[in-house]
Amino acid sequence: MNLQEFLDEVEVQRAWRAHGVRAPHKPLTILYGIKLALTGQRLIPYREAAPELSRLLIRYGPPRDPNPQDPAWRLAHRNGARTRIWEVRSEQRIRTGPSNNPSVQDLKAFAEVGLSAEAYSLFHNNPAAAHAAATRIASLILPESLQDELVEDVLGGRVPEPTTATSKHEPPSLEPIVREFEATSRIRRDPSFAPRIRAAYGDTCAVCTISPRLGNATFGLEAAHIWWARGGGPDAIPNGIYLCRMHHVALDRGAITVDQQMRLRVNPALNNAPASARMFHEFDKRPIRLPANDRDAPSLEMLRWHWKQVFGLANLNHDHATDSRR
Repeated sequence: MNLQEFLDEVEVQRAWRAHGVRAPHKPLTILYGIKLALTGQRLIPYREAAPELSRLLIRYGPPRDPNPQDPAWRLAHRNGARTRIWEVRSEQRIRTGPSNNPSVQDLKAFAEVGLSAEAYSLFHNNPAAAHAAATRIASLILPESLQDELVEDVLGGRVPEPTTATSKHEPPSLEPIVREFEATSRIRRDPSFAPRIRAAYGDTCAVCTISPRLGNATFGLEAAHIWWARGGGPDAIPNGIYLCRMHHVALDRGAITVDQQMRLRVNPALNNAPASARMFHEFDKRPIRLPANDRDAPSLEMLRWHWKQVFGLANLNHDHATDSRR
């Protein structure tokens, strides 16, 4: 197996489901296996893996119970056949329930999980291969604002040499593959999306209204997708909002959202230290700065996706029975 074949196997483990429901559990579990390989571990007891798998799923997955046992079990088989990238080893039979859900008790008591031997050989003592794979996988499941954070989390600070030699299973250099991954990891977007969002919001953050300028040019402001482009969100103005870098990352992270009355809502789990209060909490329940044209305001459909898939609440319309804008 080479790196391209490994990533081909990863990409058939779908990161999205119908109607944009986030399901990055298998890719995140594979990244955990890569993280283990970098430290010289291939298979470890599931009971030891479960806390770290849960952490990754909670941090980078959708706002619901992580259930790490499901991807850790299901990655070993696909369509009734063993996969080439993941292994579950157990001397005892693991009981399964409806939909092939494994017994958590059995997994913790008997099972070891991790990359297959041939997948492990790609990443053991090979940060360059790990960086290429982690970068590609992160690009499949997260918006750009969060991808570097996930890659750094997986690599643990290891910085690859750009032309590091690979194992005997790989070409002499990873550089061509890395360039190919970088070229294909960005989904096709309408190049006019960012300029249209910037024009609609007047080149100003919709939350804090900052508009820093150096000479004649603003900086630190970005066009954010409400319904992530990675989740199938459209490059349409009602799916965009213009934000400073901090509030863009906060939106993608689920620290903030916009409610049905076009007010900012701050996640109750966000810390309330003085700096956080100034940046986030003081704007809680305040109206955001909207485009002049009502048709360009955030769409209720886009917002509902964000509430459920990122922020963690299915409905933020606590104050009014109907949406006054739409």
